[in-house]
Amino acid sequence: MPKRSMKQDDPLEDFTRRDLTLDGVTKVVYVAGAGPAVIVMTEMPGISPHVARFARWVRDAGFTVYMPSLFGRDGGVPAVEDVEGRRRALVSAANQWPSALRRSSPWDFHH
Repeated sequence: MPKRSMKQDDPLEDFTRRDLTLDGVTKVVYVAGAGPAVIVMTEMPGISPHVARFARWVRDAGFTVYMPSLFGRDGGVPAVEDVEGRRRALVSAANQWPSALRRSSPWDFHH
């Protein structure tokens, strides 16, 4: 795995980007690896370079990583205060969508 700076945006180019609609809500899910499925859930502010690095560690350990983008700027270094982004995330269905992802099983989550 190449060394990446955690202070620069991560282009996530080694992940496959998939659009997935569940319960009428479309989200992007980044996928990488082969093996048993692991859903990497992010906290606020979203898929940061640190979260992407963790997902790569999981992938490199022999798992398929599914990393849904629920809020924030994918791969972006978090801004000091993104009040509007947090407000949008709090009023969204961020808590319900991951459960729908697991239930829908569009990929084999049950290796």
